[in-house]
Amino acid sequence: MKLNLRNHAAALMFVATIAALPVSQPVMAASQCKGLELKACDASASCSWINSYQTKKGKTISAYCRTKPAKKSSEAPATADKPSTGEKSS
Repeated sequence: MKLNLRNHAAALMFVATIAALPVSQPVMAASQCKGLELKACDASASCSWINSYQTKKGKTISAYCRTKPAKKSSEAPATADKPSTGEKSS
């Protein structure tokens, strides 16, 4: 009888541990722009409005607000250190 009670207690502790884990990151990192109307989206510097459009298969996508893409680094990779493929270094 004690063994059965011990198994139930262990199972209960396992379920409680799983329930206490934080929610997955994608859910927590919801876009600040999601669900905004046109005026609010345009007023935000980090959001951009996407007009409705139709896919090649004919499905209509409603207009929506989204987060602007992150800007890539403006630094170009250094190519002066590498000789071109046709030259030999001496």
